Amino acid sequence: MTFVYRDDAAAFIAANLKNPAVVGEAINLVQDEAPAVREVVEEAARILGATPDLIDIPLGLLREIGFDFAASPYSSPHPPVLANGKAKVLGGFAPTPMAHWLPEVVRDAVAGEPPADLAQRPREREIARAYREAAAGLAARFGAGKGVRGDEVGSGGGI
Repeated sequence: MTFVYRDDAAAFIAANLKNPAVVGEAINLVQDEAPAVREVVEEAARILGATPDLIDIPLGLLREIGFDFAASPYSSPHPPVLANGKAKVLGGFAPTPMAHWLPEVVRDAVAGEPPADLAQRPREREIARAYREAAAGLAARFGAGKGVRGDEVGSGGGI
């Protein structure tokens, strides 16, 4: 997954409004890092002093129960990772590392209004609860200890 820090995007645009090498070009403004969603969530939780409660639910199961993937661009098993080389070469793009801007973004997000795409959050929580209960039941029935929390069950998309 790739992001761009708003200050980097604004600086690039301001610096290149009349740059003939950039005008008319399709250019990706993204950071150098391409962290997995889990890494971003774990880091955001660390910034907030929280412990994330994460669960990997198989993508196929989410599809079978009609999960609405349109709510999140990060629900793909292979999210796009964009390249920023053209922005660097043609326009001098110099992305700020995520470690420098994520704390500010997390604090701003917590202080602001929740985004509209959280409308399905109650259903996501219900799916996670039901999946954990089912995994715990299977573990109890078959004497397994792994996978009860869901984090060893598998990956490839999830909530």
